[in-house]
Amino acid sequence: MPPRGRFFSSTNGSHGHEANGMIRSKNDESAAVTQDNGFAIARRQFDRIADRLRLDSATRDLLRSPLREHHFAIPIRMDDGTRRVFRGLRVQHNDARGPFKGGIRFHPSASADEVRALAMAMTWKTAVVDLPLGGAKGSIVCDPRELSDGEQERLCRGWVRQMARGLGPAIDVPAPDMMTSAKHMAWMLDEFEVIVGVKAPGCVTGKPLGLGGSLGRTEATGYGVVLALQQALRQIGIRTEDTLASVQGFGKVAQHAVRRYVALGGTVVAVAAWDRPMTTGVAIRCSKGSTAVSRRRFARCTKSPNTAACRFATPPICLRLTVWFRRAGREDGCDNLTSIIGTVGT
Repeated sequence: MPPRGRFFSSTNGSHGHEANGMIRSKNDESAAVTQDNGFAIARRQFDRIADRLRLDSATRDLLRSPLREHHFAIPIRMDDGTRRVFRGLRVQHNDARGPFKGGIRFHPSASADEVRALAMAMTWKTAVVDLPLGGAKGSIVCDPRELSDGEQERLCRGWVRQMARGLGPAIDVPAPDMMTSAKHMAWMLDEFEVIVGVKAPGCVTGKPLGLGGSLGRTEATGYGVVLALQQALRQIGIRTEDTLASVQGFGKVAQHAVRRYVALGGTVVAVAAWDRPMTTGVAIRCSKGSTAVSRRRFARCTKSPNTAACRFATPPICLRLTVWFRRAGREDGCDNLTSIIGTVGT
């Protein structure tokens, strides 16, 4: 059996120092977790709900931190014959309701606290919809846009080799996440089956249909964004047909969200994404609104993202769907428009 990654318990007070972004013991956690990162925010949200539910202190302590974290190195051979070492992580937050469940993201700025927050969110999501699953999340610190398919495959297989003893349909079930897709799950599934020596299609979700994947999985997240939008509009008494929208980000989530939103009668007037080779924002702006996105409308912005001079250009860290109303009579630019849905993580 291949070696497993280093194991850290985020509730074990014997780790008085911080290693690889690990959380310190409870007495030191305020120093280890800054007040504005995703994990600190997730914990504050949990504390508010725990107060309302009057949870006892032991339950709070259990749910505020992951049960396990696996940090490990993934050495791979690059296409040019050189070797590189990438950092892998799997945070297993809670499995009280069933096997750990959660995606694996590839991103150059993936951090341990970000993955902890997302693993915690998976625990809540599966519980809210009453699925017999727990919560987990994983990552590899890399930029897949700079890696060939062969290099990405070797990364996926290396991640599984490090985690094999902690994966399986009854233990922990990975899935695609940011900058990962069905092909990555196919590689991971194959590597896991080679290691354990049995067919185990249930060890990952989000795999290709031919390997037992689910119809609609690719579109599901983007459609979910629009479903949330529909509910918000219904609450305030506005029809989808009476709205305009700008979309920040145009990856695998935003594209399906735009298609669904337009199919329901909405009008998209602006789309923005990040052009990595050009290191610039790429934006489409249709002054009269449009129900179609055309590459011919792309206009490159040479300003830095997140500035007033480039209000549509922001790196695709998340999907933001900003909707405003025709009847408000304010269609002169996003700066003065009424937003009814905020940031939705991909």
